Amino acid sequence: MIDSREISDVTTWLNTFPSLKIISRDGSLIYKKAIESTTANPIQISDRFHLIKKCPSKIPTLTY
Repeated sequence: MIDSREISDVTTWLNTFPSLKIISRDGSLIYKKAIESTTANPIQISDRFHLIKKCPSKIPTLTY
């Protein structure tokens, strides 16, 4: 984990792990942009907490 939400700090930290293939993250656009700016271009997935937190709001759109 990284304690910063600065794009440059996150990008620098991520670039120390060039073999990353998948990154779990929260919904922060800062993290999204930092991940997209790395050279590894890993797959981004929502972390479990935020995925479960958003599920109840999405269920009505899935049912008729």
